[in-house]
Amino acid sequence: MYAFDAGRALAAIHRSRFVRQPPVLLQLRPGVGTQRFVDRYRPTSRWKLLAFQALASVLPSSTEAAARLNMRNMFVVDAESVQAMLDAAHEKSSGGSGSVANESVPVAPPSPSPLLSGVERRPGHCLDIGAGVGTTTVELQRLFSEVSATEVSSGCLRRLRQLDNPPLSRVMHAEEFPVSKPSAEPDEGIHVDSNGDGNLGSPSFDLVSLLNVLDRCGPHPLSLLKTALSSVRSSQGKVLVALAYPFDPFEAGKAGSSSSSESGGGSDEVLEMRRHLCPAVDFEDFLGRAVGLFARHGLRCDVAARVPYLCQADAPWAAVAKEIADAESSTDSPSDDDIGEQSATAFVRQVPPSIEDPVEEARVWNEVSTQFYVLDDAVFLLSCAGE
Repeated sequence: MYAFDAGRALAAIHRSRFVRQPPVLLQLRPGVGTQRFVDRYRPTSRWKLLAFQALASVLPSSTEAAARLNMRNMFVVDAESVQAMLDAAHEKSSGGSGSVANESVPVAPPSPSPLLSGVERRPGHCLDIGAGVGTTTVELQRLFSEVSATEVSSGCLRRLRQLDNPPLSRVMHAEEFPVSKPSAEPDEGIHVDSNGDGNLGSPSFDLVSLLNVLDRCGPHPLSLLKTALSSVRSSQGKVLVALAYPFDPFEAGKAGSSSSSESGGGSDEVLEMRRHLCPAVDFEDFLGRAVGLFARHGLRCDVAARVPYLCQADAPWAAVAKEIADAESSTDSPSDDDIGEQSATAFVRQVPPSIEDPVEEARVWNEVSTQFYVLDDAVFLLSCAGE
C-alpha cells in the first residue's frame, strides 16, 4: 500500500492553477517501525470486546473506552518514512539530485530494500497534534530529541503520559494549542497571529504533525493547519500531514454522520475540503487535489507519498478478512452483496515485501489477511509558500 502511479499524480497536481512547483513524489517502503507495530498488536479478543461495549456505554465516547482497554490502536507512518521525506525535502531545497529526480519529473525511485532502516535521532522539537495513544508519536521520538503531544481524549492523554522510553517532553490537552483563524482570503497567503501557538511560544517547533486529524478536528481544519505552520521555525520547519482516502470528515468520538452540524460538517472550511477532495476518482487524483488545496491556501507541498493506515482489528474481523481474501483470490468477481462494504479494504498479518506494481501490491496485502483494517493515507510535508 505504498506504491502509486506518480505520473498520474503529477498530472493531477498540474491541474491546479495554484501549484507553482510540484512536490517530490516519494515511493516509500515499510520501515522497522511499521514492522514493530505489526508484530506487537493482535486482533482484540472477544472478552475485551464485551468489556469495551460495557465501558463505552458509560464513558463520553468509544475513543475513551478503546484507550482505556488498549484496543483499536492505529498507526500512520514510521520514523524511517518521515526521515526519508525530510531528507527528500532538504535535498530539493538544496537543489541536489541523487535519489530525487529533477524538477520536471519530481519522483524519487523506490528503495531496493524490503524495509527502510537507519534512523538518526536529531536535535529538535516535534509537536504531534491529535496523537491518540502515541503509537505513531513514539516513532517521532526516534527522530527528535524532544517530542510533545496534544490530545482531546482524557483516556488518550493518560496513555501518552505513561510513555516512558523516553517520556514525552510535554503532554497537553488540545485546548492548549488554540487555533488562530486566518484573516486572509485563500489565495492571499497566510496571516495568523504572531503568537499562533498560544502558550507554547512562537515559533518553537522543527516539525508539527497532523496525522489523520484534519478530517476529525471540528469546523476549522484549515485554520488548524495554518496555525500549525505558524508554529514551526521559519528556516527549516515543516508540517507533516496525513489525509485518509477517501476523505470523509467527522468528529472523533461523537455519534452521527459526518454531515451533522455538531461535527462541523457544514462549516465553510469543512465544505471547502469536501468540495476539493471528495470528488477524487482514485488515490492519485486525491493526492493531486490535496496538493492543489494546500497551494490555494499558501501552503507549499515539498514532498508527498502514500502509506497504509493500520487500524487494529477486532476479533470478528478475522473471519470477515478470510472471506474477503478468499473472494478476491477467486476467478469470479464478487459482488458487494457477497462480501459487504468491506470489499475494498485490506487486512495484514505481516509487512509484505516491496512490490513496485500497485495492483500486485494490493493483492499481496489482501492475501496476508486478518490482523489490521487497512486504509490509504496520503502524507505530505508542507511549508510556507513564501519561503
